[in-house]
Amino acid sequence: SGGREAVINTLLTQGAAINQGNNDGDTPLVLAVQGGHALAMRALVANEANITTVWHLYGHASLLEIVGRNGQPDAMSEALLKLSR
Repeated sequence: SGGREAVINTLLTQGAAINQGNNDGDTPLVLAVQGGHALAMRALVANEANITTVWHLYGHASLLEIVGRNGQPDAMSEALLKLSR
């Protein structure tokens, strides 16, 4: 939801580490994609989240592989746009 995007933007303005993984190594972008949160993913990508992160849970799959598997066209579009820049 849009609330997640607002929280992300607030955390980033306060200096949160956008590419820091949790205990499992999952970054905020990984969690946004896993949860199907396209607006959160958009906010993270816009703020330079590492889109080359791999998902250990999915056998070291890339961002594009995961969004493709999960049928997330908005997330796929954001990732492809970012890669093309």
